[in-house]
Amino acid sequence: MKTNLINSTFVGITFLLIAGCASMTQAPSTTPSATVSIREWSAAYYGSAAAGKGTLNYNGQRHHFTISGVGVGGAGAPKISATGKVYNPK
Repeated sequence: MKTNLINSTFVGITFLLIAGCASMTQAPSTTPSATVSIREWSAAYYGSAAAGKGTLNYNGQRHHFTISGVGVGGAGAPKISATGKVYNPK
């Protein structure tokens, strides 16, 4: 029961943070320079680990990249997928 409450709280906070960040940003009125897609998986109990991969589509080419990290704390095993537009890459 306690694990379900922790998982629900984690998912709720994550959703609120993502929604808050998305509502605070405004895309420029110009055409995006690129697009990006990301898939990430994580697992946590006392420690946490995350791994994922993504693709940046820029100038007609696909650039693949990986994501990885470790942390402390958390619970659950969420899977996250995201897509977005990229403006003015440097």
